[in-house]
Amino acid sequence: MRVVLLLSLSLIYLTAIGQEITVLDLEKKPLSQVSIKAYSEKLEFSIFTNKNGKANIPQSFKKNKKLAYIVSKYNYSTIERNIRITKDTTIYISLISLDEVVITAQMKNKNASEAIQDIQVLNKKTIEKKGAISLKDILEKQVNMRLSQDNILGSSLSMQGISGQNIKILIDDVPVLGRLNGNIDISQINLNNIERIEIVEGPLSVNYGTDALGGTINLISKKETETSLNINSYYESVGKYNLDGFLNYKLKQQNLSVSLGRNYFDGWSPEDEWIFFPQATLADSSRYKIWKPKEQLFFKGQHVFKNKNLSLYSFYNQFYEQIQNRGLPRPLYLETAFDDYYRTWRKDFGSSLNFNINDKSNIKLLIANNNYKRIKSTYFKDLTTLEQMLTLNESDQDTSYFNLLLSRGSYAKEMSRQIKTEIGYDIQKESAQGKRIEESEKSRIDIAVYSNLEVLINDRLIARPGLRFAYNTDYKVPLIPSIHLKYSSGEYVFRGSIAKGFRAPSLKELYFEFQDVNHNILGNKDLNAETSKNYHFSISRKKSKLNSVLTYKASVFYNDLESLITLAENNDVYTYINVNQYRTKGIKGGMGWSDGKIDLEVGASYIGRYNSLSETENLDKYIFSQEYSASLTFNLNTEQNSTLSVFYKYTGEIPSFTLNENGLVEDSFTQEYELMDIIFSRNLFNNLLKVSVGCKNIFDVQDISSFQENEPHQSGGSAKMSIGYGRSLFTAIKLNIK
Repeated sequence: MRVVLLLSLSLIYLTAIGQEITVLDLEKKPLSQVSIKAYSEKLEFSIFTNKNGKANIPQSFKKNKKLAYIVSKYNYSTIERNIRITKDTTIYISLISLDEVVITAQMKNKNASEAIQDIQVLNKKTIEKKGAISLKDILEKQVNMRLSQDNILGSSLSMQGISGQNIKILIDDVPVLGRLNGNIDISQINLNNIERIEIVEGPLSVNYGTDALGGTINLISKKETETSLNINSYYESVGKYNLDGFLNYKLKQQNLSVSLGRNYFDGWSPEDEWIFFPQATLADSSRYKIWKPKEQLFFKGQHVFKNKNLSLYSFYNQFYEQIQNRGLPRPLYLETAFDDYYRTWRKDFGSSLNFNINDKSNIKLLIANNNYKRIKSTYFKDLTTLEQMLTLNESDQDTSYFNLLLSRGSYAKEMSRQIKTEIGYDIQKESAQGKRIEESEKSRIDIAVYSNLEVLINDRLIARPGLRFAYNTDYKVPLIPSIHLKYSSGEYVFRGSIAKGFRAPSLKELYFEFQDVNHNILGNKDLNAETSKNYHFSISRKKSKLNSVLTYKASVFYNDLESLITLAENNDVYTYINVNQYRTKGIKGGMGWSDGKIDLEVGASYIGRYNSLSETENLDKYIFSQEYSASLTFNLNTEQNSTLSVFYKYTGEIPSFTLNENGLVEDSFTQEYELMDIIFSRNLFNNLLKVSVGCKNIFDVQDISSFQENEPHQSGGSAKMSIGYGRSLFTAIKLNIK
């Protein structure tokens, strides 16, 4: 929701005394610019409340004792009520804020509650409340999502037990390029220019094609409508120092904006002492960090033109990251070391157009180019003089280029009140270059046409069947169908979907070779394409009382993937292979409650992953794990917008089974862990400044173990997986000028 939670859940107190109407919020403070329209059989008028929340009834209505009123305010639902004008008439009207507008896979922008798909929205307020800097920060405490960390390759994500290449990550409908080991490093996706995040669990292959089997995450950029300046600073005691800014200039129907910033992390190991600012250190064993030093620089410029029927959005985005992997001093004299540098460049630009031909039809067009470059360099460094030189080993150096050219468009029309149609096209050309790519260069083209039909069967039931026809230069693509259903009954909403998905192996999975000290990954050009079937059903309820809102939601899902592409190890070399069958199933539930002063959300999920050994051994077919999450916010002071928030996530143990070298089944598991943050925020100087302080990772979780149950204490039977860099304190200061 786009307004503060107090207003979004406010009770409107409307009093008509004589010929004057007053509108107050829950705190009995006046609300200005509330639109009040009144009409009788012959007369009609429209007025707005002033800064005192008052509006006067025109003299011509003086004798009308009964009027029909429509009361509305921006970001509020409209209320219509018949009232009788008397001196002692007092009317209480509860206005609930409009839902977030969503665009992901929609024929026309609509409220999230109206969408047929089950769409979760994380808005700007939620992002700020959690102190999130990157996509990793906002998703790590979401239920039904599990993050893993590689301190070279970055943070990766799984949804509904499905991970890697099967999760589509978009920014303004444009795919994010540059996967390592099949995953997008979500810690590289900065949120300083993001207005909201839309999450759809399950396939959206009809609209978005390949990579959209397990789920889709669409980040929507800020598109300000007034001149404004934001400057954000962030400090965290583990050595994070961030600064970024956003400037928007409004010129009639146009908005020009730029955002830029720098995120710096000094690296961290458990034995590090706390320091306020980075400082020079001795070139001893402390130069090696478990969490590698990292610097990110980013810039985005965008132009928005909007009038009644046309919206045109153009953007240019550039990102740079450098990760330093400083090696331990080499024996005998500890005077030299090998250092690795991993440098990443992303450059994206494009334009999107949304044109309403009339009230019943519109056209959407998108064209974009994504460029991704990654360079790995290894240096031999003299720790006494700090001179360094590139090593002579050819495998120590690598440069890879990936490029994506995208064009997508759709035409949607409301044929009647009962029927809406959409037809669209999707063209993508992906290319890869580098000495790690077979024959130094490979490319692929995807061309698709898709169609959706939305049918209002009756006032409660809506059906949306869809179909995608596609051509791929490397693989034969089957027809991809889907059907989504939505049924409303009072406060209850039922949603269901059955969809198929398809994913051709990526160029990296086919042809790319990646090697360093910790990784040795080879592509496999004989891979088969993945196909999937997905079933998803949910029920939700939203109950509004006089001064509170209570929501419930529960869902079940089942995913069946054929020829899943995954990494397999053979003599310390990893290569991509197809797994004949991979299935996940589970249940997810949650509840939210708010009365304007307290916001509470709790959630839980229980996910089962198919155990392939069950076909040959007497084992359970599914391996289950559970997750729990909770967030609690106290709105302490409405004038300063002071809040105290606590966020918690429990990630349960994941059991697994493997065959040892003797062909015997061994059971192992990955440890459970808990994360908790506490954050206090307050606005100062009439909302000019917002200050946040807090403690992250209160339980000081650093890593977890993955080991075999029959030998948990043997050094060879366990492995460590990084989770966090320990307990830390942070502060963030945001300057907001409008």
